[in-house]
Amino acid sequence: MINAAATAGIESVELVEIAGLRTRFIAQGSGYPVVLLHGQWSTASVAWSENIPALAAHGFRAYAVDQPGFGETENPEDYSIETRIEHVKAFIDFLGLNRLACWGCSDGSYVAASIALTDQRIDRLVLMASGALAPPRSQAPESTGDSLLEELKRYTPTRADAYSILSRILANHERLDDELVDRALGATAGKNLKAHRARMVASPPDPIHESLSRLDTPVLLLWGLDDEAVSAEQGLTLLRAMRNAEMHLLHRCGHWPQIDRAERVNELVCDFLSSSVHI
Repeated sequence: MINAAATAGIESVELVEIAGLRTRFIAQGSGYPVVLLHGQWSTASVAWSENIPALAAHGFRAYAVDQPGFGETENPEDYSIETRIEHVKAFIDFLGLNRLACWGCSDGSYVAASIALTDQRIDRLVLMASGALAPPRSQAPESTGDSLLEELKRYTPTRADAYSILSRILANHERLDDELVDRALGATAGKNLKAHRARMVASPPDPIHESLSRLDTPVLLLWGLDDEAVSAEQGLTLLRAMRNAEMHLLHRCGHWPQIDRAERVNELVCDFLSSSVHI
């Protein structure tokens, strides 16, 4: 069931068939299209509720899709990231877009960059901290307990577990309220828990960071200095690999910059798209 609070102010919530799966997506605004791609342990509503209205208010058409096995989109048979990539390609085809931007969060950045390497319709990219996309750390971080990935692997849909994971994803705990915990909890139960556990044991994505030097597409990288999952150093290495990119490092910001620093991130993204695109 669609959470009314999570979609307040959203123009349209649709259920359609994409790549053989019943698929939920959110749409709002008009103008140059921006496809928003959430990451692991998330949904369109959880990841983008603070960004969709801002994009619409600045003259963009925002589309946020629940990828296979997330939210209200059906579970696939194959839980590899390649299934998510093919599903997003089919979603772009379904929308009939000739040119667009993609904004990815975590694994969603890997999905967006993978498609942009071969699809000329994507003429702008916004990429945020992604362990799958970024080069590996030059050295392992000092261990102070279980990693976020290890905690995700043993996740169960309880308020305590949801709060614990969100408290590690977000550095700005003023953003961590009961509504966000409820949304995350609702998005990770039932059939989505099955999908989450299947993704945790699926083969990791193939590295593509060395291929990103081929991208002519303008790229905006957004990274949190307090991201415990993917370091700022990894983001800087990714920046150096690209020929047409800029990067912003954000204080008091963890793995989800679009929530931790929503106002500043919305400003940066809208400025990037407005200055780069002739609408």
